[in-house]
Amino acid sequence: MNKKIILLIFIYLFTFNMVLIAGNKDLNLSSAIDNVISSIAKRSLSESERDGIILMREEEKLTRDVYLKLYEKWSLNIFQNIAKSEITHMGAVALLINRYELEDPVKEDVIT
Repeated sequence: MNKKIILLIFIYLFTFNMVLIAGNKDLNLSSAIDNVISSIAKRSLSESERDGIILMREEEKLTRDVYLKLYEKWSLNIFQNIAKSEITHMGAVALLINRYELEDPVKEDVIT
């Protein structure tokens, strides 16, 4: 197999797993993520680590917004499920931003 096909399969499997997790009402992912982040020893971050956290927050919001717009246009549950995963990701990065007292680039959490 060529590398492009392997990458596409990996992306599909990762996305599928995230959709399954997001759709499982029995999991309290927010709480679990908070526990994991809280258990990590706090240390000072390099400038590139701080920039990376901020970039992740922006990317997760953009991805969430795209999938919500796709759901709005096409009404396919897969888009809504992926958006739910992105909301979880946004929350995890927000926890990191709060933990390290960084300025959150998402001032108003509105779909753009």
